[in-house]
Amino acid sequence: MRVIWSALMVSAVLLSGVCFAADEGSGSSWQSQLGSPPSGNGQPPSKANGEALADLARAQDLHAQPGKEREALALAKPLIATFDASGDNDHLVDALFITGDCEYMLGAWADAESYMTRAADLGFKYFADTMSTYPLKVVGESQFEQKKYDEALATFTRRVDMLKKNDDEHALAGALFDQAGALLNLSREEEALALLAEAEKANNARAGELSKAGSGATPDEREGNVIDHAEIVYHMAIANYRLERYAATLPLLKQAYSFFKSLSPAELKDTQDRLVAVLDDLVLVSEKLGNTADAGKYRSERDSLNK
Repeated sequence: MRVIWSALMVSAVLLSGVCFAADEGSGSSWQSQLGSPPSGNGQPPSKANGEALADLARAQDLHAQPGKEREALALAKPLIATFDASGDNDHLVDALFITGDCEYMLGAWADAESYMTRAADLGFKYFADTMSTYPLKVVGESQFEQKKYDEALATFTRRVDMLKKNDDEHALAGALFDQAGALLNLSREEEALALLAEAEKANNARAGELSKAGSGATPDEREGNVIDHAEIVYHMAIANYRLERYAATLPLLKQAYSFFKSLSPAELKDTQDRLVAVLDDLVLVSEKLGNTADAGKYRSERDSLNK
């Protein structure tokens, strides 16, 4: 999943956290996320021919495979007109979703926004009971990448409101984090801090679920939760820094540092650039607070990682 990093020295940007994205998951088919669309939704039965449905099935399979986005897109995109013309909304939503998500993964932000917006609109209209909010994440991030920050904030806010209404705690921390990231980019730090505190609470609750005996949680899920927590407190630090609350910034940076350092060697390697960013900021804030010895220690560790 695409990740855009930020640091204290520059304007904070939206973080599309690798593990937050796994809340509802890009790269898996619409059907695997939502289950089969409910029958009796008032729509006509599928009029698509067998060849179109076979192409859709192949597109869904490719969409679930990393690195197969272009192949999935080539199959799914032409099917939009086919299912649209036949009034087959079930499969039209499938084709729109795969197309939008592949465009998103390929960085075609305007197309991703367009296709996924339509997928979301149709999905929420006809399949509200089984509708995932993941399309709104894609729409919001695509708007953000086009520097449409107010629109991105509105989309992320809509997603959070829907998750809360449906008591969906599983994806809430990530959605709140995205909403807070948009606020940071609009220089609304106090509002962002309130949402980040809420995200931290939701992420802690998720950690409790993952740690229960019989939860079935995988090591990757547990480590993902730790990374999420590191990113949340790191962004609390960014907000406090921009408000010139340096004494409050330092312990938050130390928390983020500790969370990253607690990861397994393999995961720590994958997130090394995040650890380096935190160390950069620990040097900066320690120097501002006159802690030259600590600044030197963090600088040495940062430089060793950069070799």
